[in-house]
Amino acid sequence: VTNVGNTDPFTNLNLLNNTFLNYETAVNLSNGSGTIIADGNTLTGTADTSNSGLILTTTGASMTELLVRNNTLTNHAVTGINITATAGSTINANDPSGNVGNQATGLIGNNVMATGAIGTPGDGIIMEAQAGATINLVAENNVSSNNIGNGFVLRANGAGATINLQSLRANDFSNNTQNGALLNFTNGGVILSQTEDTNEDVNFNGVLDTGEDLDLDSMLTVFDGTLGLTEDLNGNGILDQGIVSNIFNDNAQNGLLILGQTTGSSIFDIGGAQPALGNTFTNNLTAGLGVDLQDTAEAQLTVINNTM
Repeated sequence: VTNVGNTDPFTNLNLLNNTFLNYETAVNLSNGSGTIIADGNTLTGTADTSNSGLILTTTGASMTELLVRNNTLTNHAVTGINITATAGSTINANDPSGNVGNQATGLIGNNVMATGAIGTPGDGIIMEAQAGATINLVAENNVSSNNIGNGFVLRANGAGATINLQSLRANDFSNNTQNGALLNFTNGGVILSQTEDTNEDVNFNGVLDTGEDLDLDSMLTVFDGTLGLTEDLNGNGILDQGIVSNIFNDNAQNGLLILGQTTGSSIFDIGGAQPALGNTFTNNLTAGLGVDLQDTAEAQLTVINNTM
């Protein structure tokens, strides 16, 4: 039984302030595009019956403005939230204040718990970009904990698959049976999570040396935690700073696992120049921050001011 589903492709959808009970999958939407909003819903599964909460798959080669905000999802055997950008499509979920186009987008303030069942590892939140697809993502203030699987999964899978993780901030991915968060790039996919906070003082001598004036303003710009005139690269009005101020505690494997498979090259800024931007990785049984690069996969990491 599915409470909300579709058979034909659709454009534009609002799911606001609903309560879903007694289902196998509460919301199962495929071939979507346009503006899609799921805000303020409560999806409460039933043990041994409910598989998934919210499943969304976009139409190939389409454009989607996506807001998934303030939803509560509990007791699902397979996944709480599962969002897929199919081949060649783009999902914009990176503007929580609605500064671009007057529509708020993002993965904001969701609470996902108790995903999975005995013998069925369930992941709380999954977002995947398939070959040639792009996801532009700001994920902030989410909780995905106490899942029999991973708390949060990002997967860039296939040639040209790109996830621009502009901000993973102030989330709590703790007490999961596998990893708190899994960032997986495979088969040529790429995940990029980099700070917009510019630092021109490459040698940290406090002087604007020749070749350091990146914005050509004759002034020395350093990591200062404020949004400068040239720093808002995605136009969302926020200084996006990569992977900052998150809690990855008490997971049975890694707090955060970066997994590269086959081919692909990714970049991650984890923590920042100000102590408040540091992430917390404590009491994880395998590692606080794990990196597993297989075959020819490559990753560049900058790790600053974190607690492990």
